Amino acid sequence: MRLLSSSAAMVFCLLGQNIAHASECATPGDMKQGLRLVYGADGTTKVKRRTDGLIEFTEIGSGADGGDLVYASRYGLYDLEAAAAGAGAGPDRRVTYDYDGGPLVEPAPGATGWVGQVIATFPGDAPVPETAAFVFGGAVAVAVGDCSFDAVTVEATFIRERDWEGQSFLYFPDFGFATLIGRAGPEMPKERYELTAIEPLPAE
Repeated sequence: MRLLSSSAAMVFCLLGQNIAHASECATPGDMKQGLRLVYGADGTTKVKRRTDGLIEFTEIGSGADGGDLVYASRYGLYDLEAAAAGAGAGPDRRVTYDYDGGPLVEPAPGATGWVGQVIATFPGDAPVPETAAFVFGGAVAVAVGDCSFDAVTVEATFIRERDWEGQSFLYFPDFGFATLIGRAGPEMPKERYELTAIEPLPAE
């Protein structure tokens, strides 16, 4: 979950990409080298599947000092770690998330979602608990540029002691990851993120 429920605090405490200009639509096989996600004026993220099966997102230039942030996530929904990358990396620039509520569920139309407690551990601070609920919606076809991709809608709510945050995702089953497309809460204006391109990265 890029920018998970504690994202504002996390980005505050945490801190020319090499890309391919795809002439064709991205395919599941492109996950071998990774993909580039473009969100119009809202930034660029690189995504790849690690050898341990987790999804790794690198948000380009979104750290507090202008560096990159790297997230390790299950299905792109359940973040397990967020950390500063490069010169800004270190134990004081790392946040971890623990989930208590049973196995983390892959989104599918009509499938049971996930409800449980998430514990966020920030550098030098006491763990922060919150209740999280992920609700899976229906299957949709999503147009991204000139391409169309199958997706499942996901709505997540994170409830903390004094406030809450809602997040909207699109899960792409062919690729095995979800991407954040919106956020809302009592302490923030409603935000939407438009995904304008999904492109393969060059093979290393």
